Amino acid sequence: SGQAFGAYLHEKLFEPLGMSSTRAGSDAPVARATGYRARAGKPEAEPPIAWSSTYGAGGIVSTFADLGRWDAALEGERIASRPWLAKFWEPGKTSDGSTVGYGAGWFLQPVRGIEAQSHSGGTNGFSCYYVRFPAEHLTVFAQANSYASDPGSVAMVAAVHFHPGLNYAFLPLAEDEEPDRTAEHREALAQAVLAQGELDLLSSGMQAFAREARHAEQRKALDPVLASETAFRFVRKDGVGATEEYLYRSTHAAGELFWTMRFKDGVLQSLDWSEE
Repeated sequence: SGQAFGAYLHEKLFEPLGMSSTRAGSDAPVARATGYRARAGKPEAEPPIAWSSTYGAGGIVSTFADLGRWDAALEGERIASRPWLAKFWEPGKTSDGSTVGYGAGWFLQPVRGIEAQSHSGGTNGFSCYYVRFPAEHLTVFAQANSYASDPGSVAMVAAVHFHPGLNYAFLPLAEDEEPDRTAEHREALAQAVLAQGELDLLSSGMQAFAREARHAEQRKALDPVLASETAFRFVRKDGVGATEEYLYRSTHAAGELFWTMRFKDGVLQSLDWSEE
């Protein structure tokens, strides 16, 4: 185009969409939020990101109102035609033809069994989360001026408020037609959290989670849950491409915990847990 990156975005996207408070690169306003990072237990202001080192990944300053205008534009054809926009959310493929849960800048993993398009991010002193539930026409933005915050959890609380179907507490227990598989997944969970056995049911990344000291605090917090567990129940199965995602509910002395376990070729690739 012969234009600077920020100027091009302003002319082609921000101005036509009415995003008057959105700027890119060196055009960003001076009066903006200050970002922080905790150092020695005390929050300290972080210097702004160097505009020359980043573009979309931290180089755009905006507001919630303008982000709402951007998201509304994704529902129509003000940015581009629907077939072109659909490519944002078209799962990518690896060189061997396998489908992956990532499109053109969007994670496509279902959130609690419901189709979702999302991305998180973090840069000097800031973190954010953006999730869309297209079938429900529901979008949640969460932003924080702290690099160590967890805006994804905040976004999920808001999403559950507007879409109760996302709340695990409302999910009925499914009939478990493969109890042997559930038992194996329970064993994989013990390998990951308690480092029990040969860790043969874990991917290399999950083996690192089970062994490395930097994950010790997370594992320690889960130890009592698994030690006192009285039930491990299958809830549902989802998945993207070759990855199979299972949700289990465990009952323990202090309540319940929900485990999201993702397997590929029978090996645990990743693990999340949540209370309701």
